[in-house]
Amino acid sequence: MKKAKFDENGFPSAFYDTNAYDDPSAVIPPDAVEITDQQWLDILTNPNHWKWVDGKLEKYTPPPPDPVFPPLTARQFWQAAFAIGIKEEDLIAGIANKDSPFFIADDDDRESVLIDITKATSFTRDYKLLKKMAEVNKIPDAQLDTLWNWAATI
Repeated sequence: MKKAKFDENGFPSAFYDTNAYDDPSAVIPPDAVEITDQQWLDILTNPNHWKWVDGKLEKYTPPPPDPVFPPLTARQFWQAAFAIGIKEEDLIAGIANKDSPFFIADDDDRESVLIDITKATSFTRDYKLLKKMAEVNKIPDAQLDTLWNWAATI
């Protein structure tokens, strides 16, 4: 007979074969659950595709991994911005303009962002001003992802 332990999320963490021990109760934890030989083989073949849920083993499909976006060089970043109508000099001016959606009131925050804009050699997809740039230009995340991946190729 096979037994298995599952972690707090229901994923397999240990297996036991009761036939492998003279005294299985001395080795196998009491909270290990009985599984069939077929379930044992299924889990061993695809360990990330099985989960213990409500007292039974169920097929599990892991969510797709989060996309990985490469950093963009400053040139790539500003070419992508230009492709959607944002110029570096206009953004710089907007950060200091009280009527601009890009206005940053705090002097230190504004100076920090200006340093990023003018001195950064690369930008990451989570760059804090990028979300605002997309929002102001009504660019949904999926389209921004596409733009980012395109910019990585230029």
